[in-house]
Amino acid sequence: MRGVLIKAVWLLLLFVSCQSKPEYIIRVDVEKLNTEYKAAVNAHGLTREESNAFTQRMLDEVYQSTLRKRLPPVQVIDLKGHTKNLVELLTNKTLLVFTFKGCGPGMETILDKFPKTLLELKKENITPDYLCILLQDSTETKISKSMNELITDCQKRYPGKVLLMNENEALKLNIMGSPMGIIVDNGIVQCLDVGNIHSDTLRKYFKKQ
Repeated sequence: MRGVLIKAVWLLLLFVSCQSKPEYIIRVDVEKLNTEYKAAVNAHGLTREESNAFTQRMLDEVYQSTLRKRLPPVQVIDLKGHTKNLVELLTNKTLLVFTFKGCGPGMETILDKFPKTLLELKKENITPDYLCILLQDSTETKISKSMNELITDCQKRYPGKVLLMNENEALKLNIMGSPMGIIVDNGIVQCLDVGNIHSDTLRKYFKKQ
């Protein structure tokens, strides 16, 4: 009887553990949102306020579908050309910084603002673990000259921290803007920054070493 009771308790604990495990990131249907936006524009046009409201709706959907969710398996490519699962490269707590080549705000962040943020935090003995992920257009079959130049620039700033990712893989993480920053803790998305990587956010999530 005691053995049966112990087994029942164990099964109950296992069930609760499985039930409480966060689900994977839910991919936002970007094509559907774009279709709705274009239809509204073609039908009657949109005021600035309506356009801003649509953008906010999309951002809200991204946050709801991404925050407190688990990272799914997604492929990245290291600078030696090896394909890897991003999840397997993460430490317990990692900042992922994404940018598209050719995006002005993204380039400014990755080449200027973020290096300055890291130096600022270093003075406070805060050294977040991070990866710099450069997004490739889904139509690119090989690395272009401009991408190679960007890789070289980023490698100088972030040695050993640079990876490539196809935009189709990025959409699995709801990365659809540039720059974007995601803080992942034990595989769970704890924070999502769109448009900039804020130093105050990093202070909050990464303890002093």
